[in-house]
Amino acid sequence: MLYLLSFVLLVNAGVQANTPFIISSIDHDDIPPPPPVDKAAQYARYIVRNSDWCSLSHVSHQDDVTKGYPVSRVYSFSDGPFSNSSGIPYIYTTFEDGGARDLKTDVRSSITVSLAQGAFCDVRNLDPEDPRCPQVILTGDFEFLEKDSDEWKFGQNALFEKHPAMKTWPKSHKWMVSKLNIKFIELVDNVGGGKYPTVQEYFNASPEHPSAYHNKIPLTD
Repeated sequence: MLYLLSFVLLVNAGVQANTPFIISSIDHDDIPPPPPVDKAAQYARYIVRNSDWCSLSHVSHQDDVTKGYPVSRVYSFSDGPFSNSSGIPYIYTTFEDGGARDLKTDVRSSITVSLAQGAFCDVRNLDPEDPRCPQVILTGDFEFLEKDSDEWKFGQNALFEKHPAMKTWPKSHKWMVSKLNIKFIELVDNVGGGKYPTVQEYFNASPEHPSAYHNKIPLTD
């Protein structure tokens, strides 16, 4: 029902049927090779950098059967323009969405990002739950950024570059740029259990050289 309503709202807002709804500007078949598995912080940054959607979890405060329960749904995100990865997941939200209203009430949240969303695991014949199919869980506090602040502009530019279709979304929804303030990180990228780089290690880690994201670099085994 939510997705049907969203579609109706888009149509009523004047979005034409032939509007190019581009899912993402990431080419998952040509992401750079991953860092070594012993570089946990860098690997976590690699997953965030080379993904375009996440599962955002929080506690429901809706007046229905979900109230008080943990809920999760998919959101598009970006951690920065291709030339300037920040490691911070930025999300486009609107209070038309109950999830955003929940997060205004209770900012505690968690984002899960998995390379199963692209070709990385498929070409290696890895099930999404296989620990060698990398995923990272970022836990922290959700924040709605101040409109037209420097960080708002940075986040919006990052989102529009990775998700061009966002530029066509109905302005009547009053979209907001939001982010997760990361407090805890769990990485699963190999057998042997989770890894827990600190937040400082995560942000100090250097993602792949920006030029790599514009080149055709084949996946490696």
